[in-house]
Amino acid sequence: YYMQNAYPAKSIQDFGGNLVNGSDAPVGNRDPMPFASLQQAVFRSNGEVVLNEDQRIDIHSAIEAFTINGARLFGHEDKVGSIEVGKTADIIALSQNIVALADEGRPFDIAETSVTMTVFDGRVVYEAPAAVE
Repeated sequence: YYMQNAYPAKSIQDFGGNLVNGSDAPVGNRDPMPFASLQQAVFRSNGEVVLNEDQRIDIHSAIEAFTINGARLFGHEDKVGSIEVGKTADIIALSQNIVALADEGRPFDIAETSVTMTVFDGRVVYEAPAAVE
């Protein structure tokens, strides 16, 4: 019963609910795990067991659950949550293209993504160290 009914994300979305996701810290780990959560939303598997496959959502819906939908939940979608003129310039650059990974059927690679740069309120506040060759 649990495996067929856990986390009914697609049903909530289909019925007009506002899907919002987070990092799951400190539940699964003390460190935030947003890319592992994105992978789970898209593929619903840890590589061994698929948890309620019918409730998978597409990568775009999963990204929205981390961005604009969270802003909408708190009534701040006019200020944050998407890249638009007049909104706060909060954005991250990633080590790989998570949309392409999902589209190519490589969802397990999504969890290996890292943030390479963070821009907050229009200022760069984090840059990953350059890779040493």
